[in-house]
Amino acid sequence: MWFLTRFGMMFLILPLLAFSQPAENRSPPPLVANENRTPAGQFTNGILNLQLELCNARWYPEDEKAGYRDVYAFAERGRPPESSGPLIRVPRGTLIHATVRNMLPARAKIYGLHSHPGDPNDAVNLAANETRELQFQAGEPGTYMY
Repeated sequence: MWFLTRFGMMFLILPLLAFSQPAENRSPPPLVANENRTPAGQFTNGILNLQLELCNARWYPEDEKAGYRDVYAFAERGRPPESSGPLIRVPRGTLIHATVRNMLPARAKIYGLHSHPGDPNDAVNLAANETRELQFQAGEPGTYMY
């Protein structure tokens, strides 16, 4: 009888151990400073193909031993989020084909991803986890934020 009891308990405990997983590290990736030296995307035949993600990031204003703030930031797909976002640098008239993915748990309104000069109120609304393709011509030379 004792053998059946231990044998039965083993079948109750083993599945729990088999399916238990270590807790995930839920802290967002650190936000890195963009040195504005390397443009984002792939520039081919007059077209800039750019893949951006809007995500959570952890910003350390001083250093990693000091305090931090969790912020929203842009990243080029497969790279860490950057402050003030990946650098979009192209010659005038370049066609920019951008794929933007909102990885946030909330709706986002994104300004600045349009031809410049343009309507400063022009915005793209992205639902949580939505991906959208945008296409526009690079306009007048200058420094523009998005």
